Amino acid sequence: MKTWPLLVAVMCLSYAGMAALCLALERHYQELTGQYEVPRGVRATLRTLGAMLLLGALALCLWTWGATVGWVSWLAWLTAGALVVALLASYAPRAMPRVAVLSLAAGVSAILLLAGG
Repeated sequence: MKTWPLLVAVMCLSYAGMAALCLALERHYQELTGQYEVPRGVRATLRTLGAMLLLGALALCLWTWGATVGWVSWLAWLTAGALVVALLASYAPRAMPRVAVLSLAAGVSAILLLAGG
């Protein structure tokens, strides 16, 4: 199994999931859109998308490394994704959603590369 596409996929899914959860919060949504409240439908969609992306990263870790190492590696990648989101939310809040979309595309590409190879 190729290691690099797997690592890229897990990191990208972790970042995109954390970014979606971050944007579901009123403070960060306001920085991006100028609206004081997140509409219920948007909030539910962002939360669901974030949870699904993080569960996808967990599934990749568990599938590759098994239960013992998989959980630990997922928590490490989750921390890395959260750190990148925190830095971008602090220093470049308008770039965070764009980077999340690019990250999601890179993660899906890496998963397709894993499935094909």
